[in-house]
Amino acid sequence: MAGKPKKLTGSVQVKNDTYYIALNTYVDGKRKPTWVPTGLSSFIQSNEVRAEDILDGYINEYNATGKLTLPEAPKSKPLLCTFMQNWIDNLEREETTWESYETYVRAHIIPYFEPLGLRVDEVKPKHIKEYYDFKAKSGRMDGKDGGLSRDSLKKHGSVLRMAFDEAMILEDLERNPVTPVPVPKGDNSHSKTEQVFLSAKGANQLLAAAEGNALKAMIFIALYYGLRRSELIGLKWSAIDLVNDTLEIRYAVVRVRTEIEKERLKNKKSKATFALLDDVKEVLQQIQKETEEYRRAFGKDFVESGFVFIQPNGERYRPDDVSRKFKALLKRQNLPDMRLHDLRHSCASVLYEKGWDMKSIQEWMRHSCANMTSYYTHLTEAHLKIIAADYNGTFTYSTIKNTAEGQLTKPIDTVQQAVEVQPEPDYNVYRRDTLYQEVWERPVSKVAKDYGISGRMMKKLCVKLHVPVPPNGYWSSYRAGMPVEKTPLPPYEGLTVLRGRRMQKSQVSNAAVGVENVRRWGSV
Repeated sequence: MAGKPKKLTGSVQVKNDTYYIALNTYVDGKRKPTWVPTGLSSFIQSNEVRAEDILDGYINEYNATGKLTLPEAPKSKPLLCTFMQNWIDNLEREETTWESYETYVRAHIIPYFEPLGLRVDEVKPKHIKEYYDFKAKSGRMDGKDGGLSRDSLKKHGSVLRMAFDEAMILEDLERNPVTPVPVPKGDNSHSKTEQVFLSAKGANQLLAAAEGNALKAMIFIALYYGLRRSELIGLKWSAIDLVNDTLEIRYAVVRVRTEIEKERLKNKKSKATFALLDDVKEVLQQIQKETEEYRRAFGKDFVESGFVFIQPNGERYRPDDVSRKFKALLKRQNLPDMRLHDLRHSCASVLYEKGWDMKSIQEWMRHSCANMTSYYTHLTEAHLKIIAADYNGTFTYSTIKNTAEGQLTKPIDTVQQAVEVQPEPDYNVYRRDTLYQEVWERPVSKVAKDYGISGRMMKKLCVKLHVPVPPNGYWSSYRAGMPVEKTPLPPYEGLTVLRGRRMQKSQVSNAAVGVENVRRWGSV
């Protein structure tokens, strides 16, 4: 006679960060535990109660009917490497972007994770951290020792995050294991320790060194417009109007593994129409003449590519060839090592040195945000010395004494108190071109009054900025209706913007105040 069936018992257990139901079932009278996956993550606290409810459901069903209905075993998830390969094969992105992502997957992610044999649902944050740490220490694939930089690791993390975002949809994952893992500092020993950029003087030295070099015109235009390498090589005659004096940036030539000519630029702000500067127009007209000479020399073998910067046979330059030629020029002339892209940094920095505000520079550089403009803008040592000279004397270290008692007063310890004791004077900004217009429209003394400074100081400012002023008798002749001659503003490569304090009324009348109080101001 068969014994009475035993009641079903069980418990909730955790395996691989997932709640399982462990049922004490019996086969031929022998206990044989049955593990039933719940699919509930152990990282979510409320899931434990849900798992207990599932356990109670199995127990109640078996004790009431003597039968146990177990769910079908879930299909196993794909291996991570298989999933990553399928993901990248089906990812829709611009070709150059896809190629860079595919390189991360093929050359880095798959070779690392393949020996681990992890399925996509078995990847935990700790595995991502271990991947980061390995790549930060020894992840270079260019034959050099060392690891990847923080910027490179961020790109790897971005690819992994996108892939697991899709896995959460396709493979029903509850969370993305990449999200909580911070990107480490990485190995920056192979990175440049400081940003290389040129001042206006340094840029002119580079142009002088490039005399006779095929890249000189390219360097010249890159400095003026801050063009990227892809935009320089992609500049076409169809985008230049020598009649209406405009230059459009609408083409680019890029290369990752393949070389692509495209009309789509880096972002929406990249496409722009510039005023064609007289200096640049002259250079472009010279390039036209050289192109015509190439066309006659090569005859029918000349390639009508339509690009501005071409080789003698008419073919456009390849991006990597331009970079190599630029590096060779620098080495040959014993110039500091830099990238062609650093000319873009130089453009932004020179504009700042000339006194243009950050918003204007952002528009000229076609940056999508002001933070990027700030990253591209650098100060020369000369500019920093001007700031230091202007800043010197701002604060007072001497102690204020109580004359009645001969004791030290309580130190000023709040911003409000400091303002009440010594209010900060206002400042004027003097632009060379603006000042020139003002002093030829009204007498210098009246212009000085508007600025809150003395007439003597205004004249010294004009001398400092190389601004001509009307000679003696000019305004008498002007008021009498006699013909007068206006001296044109001469070219000048020095300071074009000055900054100085607006004096109090008592100071304005003091003719002893000199121009030494005036300092250069970089951002207006």
